[in-house]
Amino acid sequence: MHENLKTSLYEKKLEYNNMLFDNQNNIVFVTSHKTGLISANKKFFKTFHFSNLEDFKIKHLCLSELFIDKDGFLPKKKELNDEYYWINIILKYPDREHKILIKDINNIIITYKVQLASIDFNNETLMIISLTDITELDKSRELAEASEKLKSAFMANMSHEIRTPMNGIFGFTKLLKDSPLNPEQQRFLKLIEHSTHTLLNIIDDILDFSKIESGKLELDFSHVNPFIELRNSIDIFSSKAREKNIEYRIYIDPKVNICLVMDHLRLSQVLSNLINNALKFTSATGSIDVRIETLESKDVNSQRVKFSVSDNGIGIPKHRIQSIFQSFIQADSSTTRNFGGTGLGLSISSSLCELMGSQLKVTSEEGKGSCFYFEIEFLKCNASETLNSQIINPPIYLINTFSQKIDDVILQLEHFELEFTLIEFDKLMTLRGQEHIVIAFELEECQMLVKHNYHVIFISELTENSQILTNDSIYHIESFSKYPSELYNAILDLNYLATDKETKIIKIRLNILIAEDYEINRILINEMLMKYDIKPDFAMNGEEAIEMAKDGDYDLILMDINMPKMNGVDATAALRKLGISIPIIALTANALEGDKEYFFSKGMNDYISKPINPKVLHDFLLKYSKDKNMLINNDDSEMCSIDQILESLRNAKKIMRFNNAIITRLFTSFVNSSHMILEELEEAIKSKDKDKIKEKMHALRGMLLSLEIRKLAKTCENIEYDKNELDEKTFMRLSQKVYDCILFFQEKEYDILKGIKELD
Repeated sequence: MHENLKTSLYEKKLEYNNMLFDNQNNIVFVTSHKTGLISANKKFFKTFHFSNLEDFKIKHLCLSELFIDKDGFLPKKKELNDEYYWINIILKYPDREHKILIKDINNIIITYKVQLASIDFNNETLMIISLTDITELDKSRELAEASEKLKSAFMANMSHEIRTPMNGIFGFTKLLKDSPLNPEQQRFLKLIEHSTHTLLNIIDDILDFSKIESGKLELDFSHVNPFIELRNSIDIFSSKAREKNIEYRIYIDPKVNICLVMDHLRLSQVLSNLINNALKFTSATGSIDVRIETLESKDVNSQRVKFSVSDNGIGIPKHRIQSIFQSFIQADSSTTRNFGGTGLGLSISSSLCELMGSQLKVTSEEGKGSCFYFEIEFLKCNASETLNSQIINPPIYLINTFSQKIDDVILQLEHFELEFTLIEFDKLMTLRGQEHIVIAFELEECQMLVKHNYHVIFISELTENSQILTNDSIYHIESFSKYPSELYNAILDLNYLATDKETKIIKIRLNILIAEDYEINRILINEMLMKYDIKPDFAMNGEEAIEMAKDGDYDLILMDINMPKMNGVDATAALRKLGISIPIIALTANALEGDKEYFFSKGMNDYISKPINPKVLHDFLLKYSKDKNMLINNDDSEMCSIDQILESLRNAKKIMRFNNAIITRLFTSFVNSSHMILEELEEAIKSKDKDKIKEKMHALRGMLLSLEIRKLAKTCENIEYDKNELDEKTFMRLSQKVYDCILFFQEKEYDILKGIKELD
């Protein structure tokens, strides 16, 4: 009786489990390497149109025979005895999302997410596999990606259509400034220039907003001297403040390190947005204060800096403060009509602050003004050039006086490690000036010093109008006690005054072909090149450019991207196919993230965005006049070693301000992710599949850059874009070298992880 009850309970339990198994919404089946398919639920047979298990086994050895091959999905079986290749991939990389494509009973392709659990039973490993239908989700993802591509294409096209005519206006305005003009013409030109910059700023705001929305905006870190680069970025607003009769003050804490690691352009963009707003909303006789101050930092190798822009303008109503950083929002609906703007500036600035590890904040009172501020922790660096090393005629002379400020001036000079001499005025007059910089405190002394060719920093609260203070050789500091760091900029300004006198136009010998269909741009570029005694040839479209490049002896081609008959990208591809290796620079009004990499991948060597900046063009001309062959550096002997990768990870730690635990996780993730890439790279190298190799180099390059392994990443870039037109032997040698390095990192993972724990 007891045994019968026990059997009955067991049968009920088995029936209950089978019922649960059969009525799952997902497809569920059990398989093993040894036995093959063991059991499956009703959904399995109904979806794939099999009567039962035997019916399936008559037709197939493994479910993978039904898979549809596509990149990003688990593959069909590769060989006759390789039915469980796809299962081995899941077991090897359990943390990845695995998907398959397979047709159902109605011949409709379904996307399934694959999940696997393994259990040991009767000396056999059973694998329980669940397939979840994610077709709609996958379609939504594809639609979102397609929508993003369409949006990017639209933004690129809009950028091109607007920037092409703007290039002509922008360029000819710069050229016109260098020509003789009467005062009224100068005033008109200034208005044109202002309007041009305003329109370009609006375009840049829209493009930046698009990049931020799509998560494509990245920071570009470099060594920056705040007293030069940041000061220059915010000092350009001085003239606009004077025009509006606004008092504009800049204070940079003398304790700020002269070298900090930052994205100078993005930081300047935030400050420029804030200062522009302050100027916009502050009326005449108002005031604006821009302050850069040091705060207490936890790490001796870094410095925390507070940036603030304060004004006594119209202020922001309390109920609007919470929404002020939202896109297209301004403090009042009439603001756009009264003051202009897109309403994107603060939203973009807030997003950039977050990208830099900070938060943009505001305090404001309606009718009394606003203060926008944010704090950032920067890594300190060693300046390549100190201020003292840039002084043309050392020492700086400091006239001894009874002024109370002299002790503070000496502290500033010593802080910036400047070579200076404290000297009596009478004794200085017996020396020959030779354009030395002199710091003086009396107006009468200034007059005498200028006559003797000295460059004078005049420190005085003097406010009366004086002809002497309009002289280019005098820099007047009115508020030294409030803004002592201005001394740094005064020294730089007067020092560069001496170098400007020696500036000469450099003649560059280059034979240049320019492919450009827009006549105004052709005239503009021709005018720019005339300064270097360069007489370019012009092609009106891509087809003409190909014919002229075949017949001519050119050192450089400037190739417009959007042209009739044949665009610049197709023309470049055709030239490379013909074996023509002349360096080609893309000229484009498209200004979206990824353009540079795209043009490189199509065989171009460099990229200039329109409107063309004369300084950028100058730098490119110098670059290609010196180095016309752009050969790759083949010294790759030190690309992979434990010491080198630990040094790279140390840099990554400093730049990203991560602790050792996070760096450990990043490196472990890198090693895990590289396994499958390396398998496919090995196959591609064996079959000499260059396209597949380039694809894998792209994946590896991004991963390596995130860990600051830059030398190896650079090799991946050279292989991916093949912009140096490597011969096959070199291409394969470098590809093998990359493979060997990544394999080395995998094999030495334990030793490297031990080293990470000891990183300082």
